[in-house]
Amino acid sequence: MPVDGLFAANTFYMLFRVMIPLMLFFYSLIIAKIYYPLKRKKGLISLLTVPGLVMLVLLIANIWNHWIFYYEVGAYHREPLALILYFIAYAYAFSAVMIILFNRKLFDMSKFITVILALLLQIAASVVQFFLGFILVEMLATALSLLILSVFIENPENFIDYRTQLPSFNSFISLMDRKLGLKEEFGIVFVHTLNHTSLYNMYGHRQVTTFLRSFLNRVNETIRRVDKSGILYYLDQGTFAIVHDDKEKDNDLRELLNERFNSLIKADTVNFHFISRLTLVDCPEDFSDIESLVAFSTTFSDLTNELYLDITPYRSEKGNLLFALDNVLEKAIAEKSFDVYYQPVYDTRRKRFTSAEALLRLANGTFGMIFPGLMVPYAEKRGKIAKIGDIVMEKSFAFISNSLKYNLDFLEINLSSLQLLDPTLITRVLFLASQYDVSPSKIVFEITESVEVMDNPVAIENIVSLHKVGFRIAIDDFGTGYSNIARIINLPATIIKFDKSLTDILIGDKQDATFQNLFDMLHAGGKEILLEGVESKELADKVIKMGVDFIQGFYYCHPMPEEELVEFFVEKK
Repeated sequence: MPVDGLFAANTFYMLFRVMIPLMLFFYSLIIAKIYYPLKRKKGLISLLTVPGLVMLVLLIANIWNHWIFYYEVGAYHREPLALILYFIAYAYAFSAVMIILFNRKLFDMSKFITVILALLLQIAASVVQFFLGFILVEMLATALSLLILSVFIENPENFIDYRTQLPSFNSFISLMDRKLGLKEEFGIVFVHTLNHTSLYNMYGHRQVTTFLRSFLNRVNETIRRVDKSGILYYLDQGTFAIVHDDKEKDNDLRELLNERFNSLIKADTVNFHFISRLTLVDCPEDFSDIESLVAFSTTFSDLTNELYLDITPYRSEKGNLLFALDNVLEKAIAEKSFDVYYQPVYDTRRKRFTSAEALLRLANGTFGMIFPGLMVPYAEKRGKIAKIGDIVMEKSFAFISNSLKYNLDFLEINLSSLQLLDPTLITRVLFLASQYDVSPSKIVFEITESVEVMDNPVAIENIVSLHKVGFRIAIDDFGTGYSNIARIINLPATIIKFDKSLTDILIGDKQDATFQNLFDMLHAGGKEILLEGVESKELADKVIKMGVDFIQGFYYCHPMPEEELVEFFVEKK
């Protein structure tokens, strides 16, 4: 190769060599979560790039002044000014190492070692090649370093969902980390497909994969036509997020996505009708941190029965309750500041009130009364419901022991699925019964039928054990969950509670015969029937004639605090 060709090739080679430490330095800032906060300080970022620009200017100037290197008769000659390039490159490389060392708590041990190894490999190869120029190992070390970082740190398969070929939950988190860190303004449309599991039950895995990719490609194309900045993410469990920068297009995107995700879709051999819930959020107004954002994305679908959740009512001058719930619940758990209200239950055979159900309430100084419809689904998704349930259980035992032991036949207490899955449940319940001197016959534990409970041996063992020592069991919200008549009848449950959604059907006359047959079958199986949500005298009279054993609802009385309940039972005695 002619001297001019060698000179040009080496110039480009050195350009890439000196830029690699700069890129590794900024890469270390990114993975250590430092880059995006610094990016807001444009002067500081510019200052950090100045040494890199110096290297670039020196290399360009070297074309004319040969202060860095030159070729003469085909031989390479390094000039003293080349030391500046190496000094700056080493400064960047060692700074990257120090950034990782000072922020090592952000990484697990394997990732920490991997990053340090990649950086030290690059530094070592550069030192070897500086002193032994004929050993050309620097580019090999660079390739190995990038390969190590790609496989063990970036791990591309963790950022693309293989089923949908969309950016995955990890990609979404990475983007949110950047955007929230920079306090950028953007909008998100969340979509949760309520019946996504049915798709896999109806079709084979390959058919579903082909169908989803075809459908979501079309959705993506339509999103881009509305807002070119829009990116569709798959967050798993049937939940999607569309992140876009033009918040004025929020409603356009919502209408479009509602149409796409709530209609009959035909692709290849698959015909499927998604049923989906949507919601819109604006950032950073609604979210200032990833924890709140993730919590909301996994719970919003449980906060409404409508196909669209409008979060506007949760916004106020006092803040956004939805996005403060995590801290509110943690504080309430630590202080055990939950309240228990009680709703009396009417016994139709004895024609008087004989029991009550313990109901969770939480009064917060900032947000006022927080009701279970919002609190419970959130607490379940965030793994807090078991602790809350234990607090309610202890307060209920204490209350019946001190105030209602002789005025109440039994008290109904809800057990969450997480409590039922705890092998120590029976021990804790017996301890409370002993501590507060409450007979097991005074307590009815309500359980909600679900796959987690009905198909789990630990849960079934807890139910059987509670029954054996004298506690009664009620199946709560019958008809809304994992219903199986044979399973229900075989469980040691004495009371079957019908949810309000089923009670409302009885307001008309069309299903009377069906309900009468169901009531008769349950009675024949030795079960008692409790109807929730009765709100009128006409309905109360009707279900009494149909043989319902217990009635609970606003027609008789609303939930009330402890003092009012005591007075209520004294008056009704």
